[in-house]
Amino acid sequence: MQLTKVSFIIILMMGIHSKSFAQELTMFPGFGSYQFYQDDQKISKVEFETLLSENADANNDWIKSKKDMKTSLLFLGAEIGFLYWGISSIGRTDSNLVPIISLVGVLGSATASIVFSLSANKLKKNAILKYNNGLESNTSIDIGLQRNGLGISLNF
Repeated sequence: MQLTKVSFIIILMMGIHSKSFAQELTMFPGFGSYQFYQDDQKISKVEFETLLSENADANNDWIKSKKDMKTSLLFLGAEIGFLYWGISSIGRTDSNLVPIISLVGVLGSATASIVFSLSANKLKKNAILKYNNGLESNTSIDIGLQRNGLGISLNF
């Protein structure tokens, strides 16, 4: 009976020990959006963001990346507006000033859109790296022979 209890405790602790290791997150570009994985298992964006929210630094970078991406899309919209204004003004006005202003607007908003988009991608990568680096804890539960007999030790 005593042997059964000990073997049960050992199996239970081995299960807890193996479950105590979290899995790494990865993100791959897909068609029109990103695909999120926890190790080799595909997960939804909501699950991904929930896991990232466990690490404050990673979550802050993720939120900043979302803001930068929205800003990038805003500048992309402005670029399309300037482009439409420049094309629609051809032949309608005698002033050369409108095409020049629209060209400057297109180039400026395109540059800003690219800068914010690159910043958003960099922040997303940093968030994932910070989350994955936070997983590397050295906490472990060991069952073995101690000075006074069989024992459980928690190492951290």
